Amino acid sequence: MTKTAFDTYHPAIAAIYLVAALVFTMAAFHPVFLVMNLIIAVAYNIFLRGWRPALKTLTWQLPLLAIITVLNPIFSQSGSTVLFKFGHSAFYLESLVYGLCMGIMFVAVMQWFSNLSHILTSDKMMQLTGRFMPTIGLMVTMILRLVPQFMRRSKAIRSTQEVCTAAKLDKQEGYGSPGGKQNGSNTGFFTKRADSVRTYLRDLTVLMGWGMEDSLDTSEAMRARGWGAAPKRTTYQRSDFRAVDGFVAAIMGVLIVASGFLAFVACSQFTYYPELSELILWWGYVPYFVLLIIPFILEIKERIVWSR
Repeated sequence: MTKTAFDTYHPAIAAIYLVAALVFTMAAFHPVFLVMNLIIAVAYNIFLRGWRPALKTLTWQLPLLAIITVLNPIFSQSGSTVLFKFGHSAFYLESLVYGLCMGIMFVAVMQWFSNLSHILTSDKMMQLTGRFMPTIGLMVTMILRLVPQFMRRSKAIRSTQEVCTAAKLDKQEGYGSPGGKQNGSNTGFFTKRADSVRTYLRDLTVLMGWGMEDSLDTSEAMRARGWGAAPKRTTYQRSDFRAVDGFVAAIMGVLIVASGFLAFVACSQFTYYPELSELILWWGYVPYFVLLIIPFILEIKERIVWSR
């Protein structure tokens, strides 16, 4: 996993930044704020994961953005600028822009959650919540690892079945067998779909069984290691809140307050319906932009220090 500048600070610094980014993504529903948020979230995801994994994630997130953008004018026919008409239905520019902003917000939230899973590891989550909310902290860390764990296990199950001759995936109808298309019938299409559903159901059954068995093993291991035996939980790695952590937290606090006020002003003055407001250049976007690029500022600072 890529080392970040947040690793040199208390885990609370990363938590403050990520919570602020997520809250502003969902609360500041303004085109400029949303675009800045998405660009920086994607850029930071590329830095954390690399080009190929990040772009691979975008290959299925960007189509979702396009679908949300297109569906909103279909179901919400409101606005004043008609783009085109289809029968008795009119498609408005305002609805299209609103759907685009909704799609941007959706993708940006997923990007920030991906960044969160790479920055706030299970150890850091337990450092933040272990003493006050040990059960909740453990639940959050276990939930965050479920999706990537299930994806890895699903690939392992499919790969095992493909190389297993007893599974006979290559002999199923629709997987290269011409038996379903004899006498000019169309049974091959339906047989292929049935075999696909049967295969996915078998994979899902194995995956669910594996997950439940793993949960039982985890609970037994936790009980054997004395989970809940002490009134207060200790952490494997301790992090003291230093003066530099307080300085960075204070700067982030000032930027969060300023960005919150300026975002409220910008969102209250911008309207989507009935007429789209005009976007203008405004200095009020700068504090929010500085808040979002704090990880890159810390990275540059760390590299300058280590280069001396």
